[in-house]
Formats: sequence, C-alpha cells, structure tokens
Amino acid sequence: MSLGPAVLVAGGALAALAVYHAADPTAYPEPPLIVLGVVGLGAGLFSPVFFTLALKPLRPQEIGSAAGLLNAFEQLGATLGVAILGSVYLNRAGAPR
Repeated sequence: MSLGPAVLVAGGALAALAVYHAADPTAYPEPPLIVLGVVGLGAGLFSPVFFTLALKPLRPQEIGSAAGLLNAFEQLGATLGVAILGSVYLNRAGAPR
C-alpha cells in the first residue's frame, strides 16, 4: 500500500491547522479551502485502498455485511469529526451561541 494518500491527509490537515491559525477571520477563506481540498483528495484516494485491504481476507458471503459496517463507521466518524471540530472551531472563534 502506498503512503501517498495518508501523507496527503496528514499534510493537508497540518496545513489546514496552520492556515486557520494565521487566517484573517474577516476575509474570504480561500487558503483554508485549498488545504481542505488537499485533505479531501487524500481521503478520497485512501478510502478505496483501505476498503480493499479490509475486505480482502473475508469470504464472499461476509463481504456485504462487512462493507456495510465499514461504511456505517466511516459515516459515523465523519459526522462526529465535523461536529466536534466544528464546535471547537466556533468556540475558539468566539462565534455567538
């Protein structure tokens, strides 16, 4: 398995943190959009490889259930990540509640 997608995700996430820290909160957020696009590209390249490796050792009759479970946990992780990181960001930005 290539480390390229994981490096894109990790590098993009670190760049996003740096850009958010340095960005002007009153300006249009163009730099964060670019680095988040890199994170999305890395995640999009990582997911098919991960699913293939995770499902490879299973028997054919188990693959459907396992794929559904993997997809459900992926969606749960994304939802919790957006909720938690969004709350942290809005709390640190001083947004009204």
